[in-house]
Amino acid sequence: MKKAVFTSMILVLLIPFNVYSQSKGNDPVILTIDNQDVTKSEFLRIYSKNNSQAKPDRKSLQEYMDMFINYKLKVIEAEHLGLDTADSFLKEFNSYRDQLAKPYLTDTIAEDNLMHETYKKMLEDVKIRQIFIKVSQSSSPEDTLKAYKKILNAREKLLKGEPWDSVLLKYTEDVYTRRTMGVVGYFTAFQMYPPIENATFKLKINEISLPIRTRAGYSIIQLLDRRPSRGEIKVAHIMIAFPENASQSAIDSAGIKINEVYKRVLAGENFAELAKKYSDDKRAAANGGETNWFGVGQMIPDFENAAFSLKKDGDIAAPIKTSFGWHIIKRLGTRPIRSYNDSKEMIKQKFQRDERSRTGQNAMVAKVKKEIGFKDDPRKIDLLLPLMDSSIFKGKWNSDKAKDLKSSTLFNLKNTSFSVKDFADFLAKTQRATKPMPYSIILDNIYKEFVYNKIIDFENSRLEQLYPEFKYLIQEYHDGILLFNLMEDKIWTKAAKDSIGLEKFYQENKEQYKWGERLRALVVTSPNKQLVDEAYKMAEDYNSGKLKVQDILNKICKHDSLKSCISITDTLFEKGDNTILDSIGWKPGISSIVLKDGKFGFFVKKSTVAPELKKLQDVKGVCIADYQAYLEKLYLAELHKKYKIVVNEKILEKI
Repeated sequence: MKKAVFTSMILVLLIPFNVYSQSKGNDPVILTIDNQDVTKSEFLRIYSKNNSQAKPDRKSLQEYMDMFINYKLKVIEAEHLGLDTADSFLKEFNSYRDQLAKPYLTDTIAEDNLMHETYKKMLEDVKIRQIFIKVSQSSSPEDTLKAYKKILNAREKLLKGEPWDSVLLKYTEDVYTRRTMGVVGYFTAFQMYPPIENATFKLKINEISLPIRTRAGYSIIQLLDRRPSRGEIKVAHIMIAFPENASQSAIDSAGIKINEVYKRVLAGENFAELAKKYSDDKRAAANGGETNWFGVGQMIPDFENAAFSLKKDGDIAAPIKTSFGWHIIKRLGTRPIRSYNDSKEMIKQKFQRDERSRTGQNAMVAKVKKEIGFKDDPRKIDLLLPLMDSSIFKGKWNSDKAKDLKSSTLFNLKNTSFSVKDFADFLAKTQRATKPMPYSIILDNIYKEFVYNKIIDFENSRLEQLYPEFKYLIQEYHDGILLFNLMEDKIWTKAAKDSIGLEKFYQENKEQYKWGERLRALVVTSPNKQLVDEAYKMAEDYNSGKLKVQDILNKICKHDSLKSCISITDTLFEKGDNTILDSIGWKPGISSIVLKDGKFGFFVKKSTVAPELKKLQDVKGVCIADYQAYLEKLYLAELHKKYKIVVNEKILEKI
């Protein structure tokens, strides 16, 4: 916690000046520490960021300059001590930088556009039918081409007027949609492979798409219908299940049971209680049959359609049959699709789970390639083909086999070239066990990742050059962490552990740690007024010394359980410690009973205690903080002697 607070304070108040260095032309140097210069514009920029007054005055400028010099002295000293090369520092700093770099390594405009486009899709439900040819991403080019030609032939037959059903039965390799003649049903965004989703929402009614490539294979689709989104619905249901391959008698038996329950629902019996007692959907039954909110494509079509056909909350549908069993459905509520702003976070999270997660980065990579005129020679990766063997399928291929390919350049990024050997090393590092496939497929897929990663790394390496605000922020973190580590090592830890030094500091400064005049008083409080009244009757005897606190407790709390219901404490108070006590005055005596915050109570004001020194254990926390400030002052004095500091007073005066 201490580190987080300290670092945040540094980032807000003290921006390191070396990141703004621009001592050129007519911009005079206002400060020099050893060989490091600060120009007038640099200092003024930092000063203005931390001071709201329109026109700076000499006093505030000087005060800020003094603080600024002390800050920079610590940073320079930390670097001279090598704290910026420590593993712990580098790990923390690099972690900060990685987090701060993320927004700069993505095209946020492209990402935002895709999110808006996806939200527009969510406002519609679309219905398609498809013909599917299976071919995996690991298939050979020959098999992939064969599958493509097959789906293309199916499309040509449809365009020539051949009936959909006959073409589907001849070509499709999707067992599920074969039973429905390819009809997938209604869906919306995030419910299909992104390529199919994208193609669907661009089609007109009855239009047939071009072949669409997904991870599973090739598809052609036809748009059958589109409608405004139904939004979401919440229902409760009672289900009487039957097995997937149930006999007709089993289905009929379940039907008889569901109708018996339905009669009881119509007779007015509590739906939730009937669901708990009879429903075979035990998860929903435990909650009175309630389902989660759902929209299009999230339930099987028969259940979804029956639910959305109910006109108002409280309506109950007659039993319907699905592949899971018989259902009685009761509508509990509906809601429209949420606004874009309310949906953004959900859309972003879903992007992370599919191939759209790289949209922003892909767009950024494309921009960088165009900007730098990126050219590569991917044909050279074929030089690795003779060096490949079955170890690649186990994730154990060794790139040493490619040691002679260091001179075969694939591409250049500014002044850095990347060879076939570099790619081989990347392949060895990222390889994973996989099923056997053509080596060329593996090389092509990994090469795309190689280029992608190197472009990302290249852009990352020049963020400080491209974005001044990023450069400033990174330097702030760098110096903030460095300064914290120096202070912790040289001041804070020393002050906390140096008990001898702390004791000496306390003895030399103990007059600073004094109690003011205090009042000794007995405080009696309880939410139970009867207990307070009984204690009040004994207050005079306590005040005269006839009774002690324990005597009072024993008399009014005959049962131990009551002792927790009343508080009686003998306490010393300074002015301001207790607002009630301050308001009624410190004159010795017994106060009246008052009620505050639900508790009754009174004071027995005994006597005042003259000011006296506090013991070290009473002020240890404050004393350690003062000792730290003292050590820091001494340390800064050393640094001022160690480093040569020159302030150009004439320039400071002109500001």
